[in-house]
Amino acid sequence: MRSRTITIAVAALIAGAALATGVTEAAVKSSGSGTTYFGCLSKTGYLSKVGTSPPKCTRTAAVISWNSIGPKGPQGPAGPTGAAGPTGATGATGPQGPAGASSPLIGESVVNGTERDTINTSGAWVDLPQASVTITPSSVPATVTVRWWGSVSCFGTGNKYVRIVWNGAPSLAYSPLAAYPPVDATQAELSVTVENSMSVTTSGPVVASIQVETDSGSYCAINPDQWQMTVDTVAG
Repeated sequence: MRSRTITIAVAALIAGAALATGVTEAAVKSSGSGTTYFGCLSKTGYLSKVGTSPPKCTRTAAVISWNSIGPKGPQGPAGPTGAAGPTGATGATGPQGPAGASSPLIGESVVNGTERDTINTSGAWVDLPQASVTITPSSVPATVTVRWWGSVSCFGTGNKYVRIVWNGAPSLAYSPLAAYPPVDATQAELSVTVENSMSVTTSGPVVASIQVETDSGSYCAINPDQWQMTVDTVAG
């Protein structure tokens, strides 16, 4: 094959770099991927014997090479943020989660008074009309709490009390409706609250009721629509 001579504008620079660094055939063959070309570059800047194999150059020329792909350039700057993609399809429904803890409150009752009741017991405990609730806890053990609140007008100088009764047995908790010195015969619109709890360990109904007691010569009028009895049942 007849040698061809190619003149390039940067030949002198390539020649100078090649001669200065002492490019060898072994170094040239270590090029990366792509087609590697070889040639002889003279000191005067002429390129000859171009091919894909290292040529035999004269003493006044140097073997040079270049790759059709060229070296990898530096990483360019990051491009602008792309537009948001379309919304993906809805995923499959996940499995049902575990059941949450049950509320400890397993029962609640409220009784409101609707009648005016005049209590004159002469020292005896008597049931307050309407103030009775029967509770059957859905599970045991359970704690039943009764709270009674009333607006009461009391008269006379003796003592007056209210208490909670469980299944016919009075609790130890009671509240005085009034306890007056002899000179004070009247007390109007007295607000009274009594509360007591009972532990239930066996299944079956529990009856909670309210009793009132007035000493001899005293009585109380419990006003209509102004008393309330609440019963809360809590598991455990």
